[in-house]
Amino acid sequence: MHENLPPIPYPGPSPKRVKDKSDEVVFKWSFWKFFIATFVYWIVTASIGLFPILITDRQGVNACITVAIVIGAVAALVAVIGKEVHKVAVSPSYVSGYGFWGSSINLRWQKIKTVRPINFAGLRYLRLYSSRSKRVLWLPLFLQDKKGFKNAVTQFAPPENPLRRYLEANTK
Repeated sequence: MHENLPPIPYPGPSPKRVKDKSDEVVFKWSFWKFFIATFVYWIVTASIGLFPILITDRQGVNACITVAIVIGAVAALVAVIGKEVHKVAVSPSYVSGYGFWGSSINLRWQKIKTVRPINFAGLRYLRLYSSRSKRVLWLPLFLQDKKGFKNAVTQFAPPENPLRRYLEANTK
């Protein structure tokens, strides 16, 4: 009855768009560095708002302790999610990571034009600028395996690549 129907095309990406990730090396954030920076940043921000309550009301101390516990729990959750979701990958043809607003960005080695370091809320990043796009890849320097990351970049990136040159000149 259904033998004469044409095959249904596969709804996924076309085979030519699927990346070969067999040579890709993936790196995760350091949980503790991100957690501590996030926790301290949020505690300082909350303290500014809660300071008037603290100096005028004895109940304010209890409120501040509760806020600190909640902030700690939320910071831990954000750090765990960030560590698992926002990974950095290095392959023979590209480096991938995320932009400032969380969008995924892949940059081919030959397209990296400039590398600029930045310290954001106590966390060090390298901003990678492309010769073809205005999107900027924010590469975290608080990775769990910094030495492995540097070795992967050194292995895959060409010698004249700005990221490779920066890492060779500025990391141990």
